[in-house]
Amino acid sequence: MHVAHIMASGEPGGGATYLVGLLPELAKLEVQSCLITQPNSVLAELARTQEFKVYGLDLMTSRLDITIAKQLASTIAEIGPTLVHAHGTRAAFYCALASIHKYCPVVYTAHGISFRDTQPLPKNLLMKAVEWFSMRKLAALASVSEQDLEALSQLHSNSATPKAYIPNAVSGELFKPGNKAEARKRINLPEKAFIVGTVSRLVEQKAVHLLLDAATEVEGAHIVIVGDGPLEAQLRKLAHSTGIQCHFLGSRNDVPEILPSFDVFVLSSLWEGEPLSLLESMACGIPVIASDTPGACSILKNENSGLLFSRGSKQDLAALLLRLRDNPELRRVLSLGAIAAASERTLTRTAQQTVAVYQEGLVP
Repeated sequence: MHVAHIMASGEPGGGATYLVGLLPELAKLEVQSCLITQPNSVLAELARTQEFKVYGLDLMTSRLDITIAKQLASTIAEIGPTLVHAHGTRAAFYCALASIHKYCPVVYTAHGISFRDTQPLPKNLLMKAVEWFSMRKLAALASVSEQDLEALSQLHSNSATPKAYIPNAVSGELFKPGNKAEARKRINLPEKAFIVGTVSRLVEQKAVHLLLDAATEVEGAHIVIVGDGPLEAQLRKLAHSTGIQCHFLGSRNDVPEILPSFDVFVLSSLWEGEPLSLLESMACGIPVIASDTPGACSILKNENSGLLFSRGSKQDLAALLLRLRDNPELRRVLSLGAIAAASERTLTRTAQQTVAVYQEGLVP
C-alpha cells in the first residue's frame, strides 16, 4: 500500500510530531509513505531525514486558491498513491477542492476542528461549511479526539463512511523520565526552585497569559515557556510587568531533554483536540495541570494522572499550583500516574489503528 500524506503546515507542533512518529511505524506494517507539505519546513526536513519522499507544496499561502488545488491534483497524479491521507482541515479541504477522490480514496484525520461554539455565529457557520465540504467524498474519517469526531459526524452526510477515534500517541523512546538536575543545568535554571513549565505555541488558543497571571500568586515559582508565536512580545511584557520569574526559551528541538526540568507542566488552552504536549510531559513523569477542555479530560480521566482546572480561571489554576508546590508527595503520586497513563498511548497501536482505517476506506 502506498499512502500520500498531506499536512498543510510543516512548522513545529502537534501535527508535525504526530506524523514524524507515525510514518516509521506505518513502514513496519508495510505501508509505503510519502509526504506533501510546506517546502523547506521543519516537517519536510524531518521526513527527509527519515528517508521519506517529500513533495513541497505550500497550502498555507491561501485558504482558497484554485491554483494550489490544481497543483495538488497534479502532484497526486504524479505520485499515483493507493490512498491519500489528509491531516487537518486545510489539507482535507484542498483534497475536496481538487477532487482527489477521483484519483484514489481519501482519508481525513482531524487533529482539531475549525469550528467551536465560542466563535461569532457567521464564522462558526462558515467553518462548519468548510468541514462539510471537506468530508463529502471521503473514504474514511478519523480524529484524535472523541468529541471532535462526534461533532464532525453530525455534519457528515454519509453515515456509511467509516469513522474512527485514533488517539494521539507518544514516543516512549524520546519522552521518558530524566535527571532533573541535569535538565535544569541545560537551560540554566536554579536547581532547588519550583519550576512550572509549558510547551506551547504563543497564540490565543493556548492562553499562556493565564499561567503568567496565576504565577503572581505562587511565591518563588519560576515559569518556563518553550515555544514561540505572534503573542510572544505581549507575553514578555506581561511577565515583566508582574515581576514574575519567567524564562522564554523560544522554539526548541530538545524538548525531551527540557521537560524533566519541570516540577509541574501546565496546559492552559481555551480549546484543544487531544493535546500531544500533555502526553509528552506525562511520559516524562511530570505532574500535569490542564484546563478542562474535552481533549485534556479524555487523557486525565482521574486525579492520579493529572489535575484539571476550569478553562479561563486564573484562580483555579493558581490554587492547583500552590497545592502542588506545597505537596511533594502529591507530585510523586501524579508522576507515577502520568507515566502509567502515557504508557498506554503507543505509536505501534496508533499505526495499527490507522492501517485498519485504510483497509476500511479501500473497501468499495
